[in-house]
Amino acid sequence: LTGSTKKAARKEIHQGLREGSLRILIGTHALLEEEVQFKNLGLAIIDEQHRFGVAQRSKLWSKNKDVYPHVLVMTAT
Repeated sequence: LTGSTKKAARKEIHQGLREGSLRILIGTHALLEEEVQFKNLGLAIIDEQHRFGVAQRSKLWSKNKDVYPHVLVMTAT
């Protein structure tokens, strides 16, 4: 899911995330959009964590129901 994802595909992705039928999603900061809601986010892998701050991680976790996901944070340095 990126900012350039077409509207029809974006709608399908959002529905799959809410229903839990979408098992893997790769995305950019577009994952922070209000429409993005997870049924059960189990694992988040964040690459280049220096571009993804504490506030963004908090916002991502708040989109999940009940529990925090496992997190793997990577950096090139």
